[in-house]
Amino acid sequence: MRKTSAKKFRAKVKDIKAWIRSNRHKAEAEFMGTLRSKLVGHYNYYGVSDNMKGITSYLRAVKRLVLKWRNRRSQKISFTEEKFAKFMTRNPFPKPHITVNLFAKKSNSVR
Repeated sequence: MRKTSAKKFRAKVKDIKAWIRSNRHKAEAEFMGTLRSKLVGHYNYYGVSDNMKGITSYLRAVKRLVLKWRNRRSQKISFTEEKFAKFMTRNPFPKPHITVNLFAKKSNSVR
């Protein structure tokens, strides 16, 4: 069974945390557009057979970090759970998916 290395997972979460923290001031459309493309890139790289748990937990970590750092834009709580749910319906994250099936049969190649 394949899974993302814990060391790489922590490093990627740390990287996305730094990015979210430094870009939390951007407009909603620009912020979410870039974040979506970062998530799709992560899914494409780590989305191999048997690693669905790893990329799903990465998505959960990103959601948690977005809520945390978008809330710190002012002295009051700007994102409650209800507002965050509405925000997520307007700007949904891409769903995690497996991009490479390592168990698929290879086609006959010409030698």
